[in-house]
Parts: sequence; structure tokens; C-alpha cells
Amino acid sequence: MSAGLRAPGLPRRVLLPLAELIAAARLAGDVPLPLRLDAAPAQLDERLGGVAAYDDVRRAVTRADDEGPAGLAALGLLDDGRLDSEAALALRVLAGGALLIQLDLSAVRRGGVVPLRSWFAAGHGVVAQLSTSGGRDYELAWFAPAVWVSQFVRAACLPGVATGQSVAPASVSLPSELLVAGCAAVREGRTDVLDSLAADHGTAGVAEVLTALETTCRGRLRVLMRRRDVDHKPAITTWLLLDDGWRELRPGPGATAQLRRRAPRDLALWLAPSVARAAGVAR
Repeated sequence: MSAGLRAPGLPRRVLLPLAELIAAARLAGDVPLPLRLDAAPAQLDERLGGVAAYDDVRRAVTRADDEGPAGLAALGLLDDGRLDSEAALALRVLAGGALLIQLDLSAVRRGGVVPLRSWFAAGHGVVAQLSTSGGRDYELAWFAPAVWVSQFVRAACLPGVATGQSVAPASVSLPSELLVAGCAAVREGRTDVLDSLAADHGTAGVAEVLTALETTCRGRLRVLMRRRDVDHKPAITTWLLLDDGWRELRPGPGATAQLRRRAPRDLALWLAPSVARAAGVAR
């Protein structure tokens, strides 16, 4: 992997249909992509973070050799049959960078659930990003670690997500079993059992909170961070999108769950030192 290229001061982005993305990965040295192209049909929705059909993926793999290079040339990414050096570096970083971060985001909009999956990897002075919503088209981007925060926030923000007010408090701690059982009761229309569930867990006055958490939840965010250079368990962060914004959901003391109001910038800043170190930039 070349380390002589400088990351652009501003992010460089290119939109690639799946066939062109596969062709680019092959031209970059047959580097593996973070998505799976050999999964069984039933697994593809989850693997691709969207609704790409199995036949679409199969056709894209077939077309990569026949049509992919022409598509890359039309995008200005080929020079004498060679892939643009910066795009090739981005794909190699995605395949082998010391740090890999996967962002899964889904939100309920008027047209249905909108899924987004982004992969970020850092190494050799650059941060590379691959994003898709649906699994058919992909945005490949690469940029300097110094602009990491703004680019993660861009990926994690949905326009107009805060649609109103929520009676859920900015911070709350609940027994984990009560949170799961209470939200299930609300989904099933059994709000009459919330007080008794709360009493069973030694908690009172949370029926309104449980109802708000279930009825005003408009989406979810899940971030998985994995170091490839050390044998550590991945770090996983989960957030819920309520009518008035995001709540971080994390384990609390004992068998409790804590929810706290957060913004995507908070998560980006928390991840920033790890990204800078993996990219080889002192911080």
C-alpha cells in the first residue's frame, strides 16, 4: 500500500454503481470489499444494509469485468487502464486499515424506513469511507483525518430528524428487563400492565417514559468499531432516534440500561483520537 499520497484537504467523493465498485476493487489489487458478495439470497438485505435483490448483486458481479472499466473511465477514474491512485488507496485502506468503523442508521420517513450503512477505515494518513442506502449504488470518499468529525456527522445526520417534542427525559436509568418488557407491552397495546411491570422491578412512575420511548422512536443508530491490528472485542454503540433527537443507549450499573440525550458530533469526537492514531497522525 502506498503511503506517499496526501489525503485531500477537502473530501473527495465519487458515486459508483455496484459493478463499477467491484471493478475498482479488482483494479486496486483484488482488495476485498467490506460488503459480502457471496452471501445467500436471504442474507443480502442484512449484509448490504438495504434492499438490493440477490439477482442485482449477481448481475453486478458479472458486469464488473465487462462494463465496470468503461464506467470507471467515464467517471474519470482510469488512466491508461489503471485506477486513479487516490481511489485505489482508499479501497486498500478500507480493506486493510488498522481501524474499521461500521455505521448502521435507519429512520422512519414518509416513504418508509430509510437504511444507511457506512464503513470507515483509517490508515496511511487517510480516512476512507464507503456508504450505501439500498446496496445498489455506493459513495466512495477519502479525506484527511483532520476533517473526520464533520464527515462522520454528515453520515450520521438525517435532515429534519427532530420532528417535535418527546416526554422522554434527557437522561434516564431503568432496569434492562423493565425496558425490554415495557416497550414490548406498549407495542402490543398493553399499556395497562406498565405500572405492575414497574412495581415488579421496584420502580414507579415510569409508564409515561416507557410509552414515550416506544411511540416516539423514529430510528436507530449502531456503530461498531474494530481494531484490525490487535485482538480486541469490537466496541458497539447503540442510539435511539426520538421525536426530539438522539438518545444513547448503554449498559448501566448492575442490570440497568441508561439513556442520555446525545448528538452525532459527540460520538464523532469520542472516536476521533482512535481514528487519528489508526491513520498515523499524532493526536
